[in-house]
Amino acid sequence: MKAVDFNPKFRDKVAELLKSYDFSNCLNCGMCTAGCPYTDLVESFDPRKFIRKVLLGMEEAAYADPYMWFCNMCEHCTVECPMNVNIAALVKSIRSMWDKDKIAGRLQELDKERTASDNLPSTGLVALVDVNKCAACLTCVRLCPVEAPQIHNGAAVIDPVLCKGCGICAGECPNKAITVLGYYELMLKNMDSLIAGWSI
Repeated sequence: MKAVDFNPKFRDKVAELLKSYDFSNCLNCGMCTAGCPYTDLVESFDPRKFIRKVLLGMEEAAYADPYMWFCNMCEHCTVECPMNVNIAALVKSIRSMWDKDKIAGRLQELDKERTASDNLPSTGLVALVDVNKCAACLTCVRLCPVEAPQIHNGAAVIDPVLCKGCGICAGECPNKAITVLGYYELMLKNMDSLIAGWSI
């Protein structure tokens, strides 16, 4: 790591965008990472490391961090933060600073990396329920931050419009009845299921 990797002005630019939020009081405690539903599912998905890069002024490293592009704003990191750092707002602000002409190319590049690594699809994620495994236990209904799951005809169904693909329901489902897929992959896999209740 060299001095040229640090840009103090980057931190100041971000702070200017976040007039209502103070991210400089981050303790680097890792509670945000513990609360992030993707941390155990996606390699190198770490909000703690991302905010550290921003605080140190590591502009290029922050833009290159997959977390900035894959974060779905579920705000579990913010809820867990003992210092009330609004990481979702931080991510949104930094995204707005990125050269708009480069965004599509960067997302496609990350998509190829994620596909090659055999991890979860990288963009447009949505949860899908296997009704043959679902016990209608209400776990997903209770835990979903956007209230996407509902019980219908004895099984959970997840509204693909509301679903942010955060993976909380899939990780907590006791019967492993929920899978997180790419939205377009879901449509290609079972278009009829989207029309007839969003479940298979």
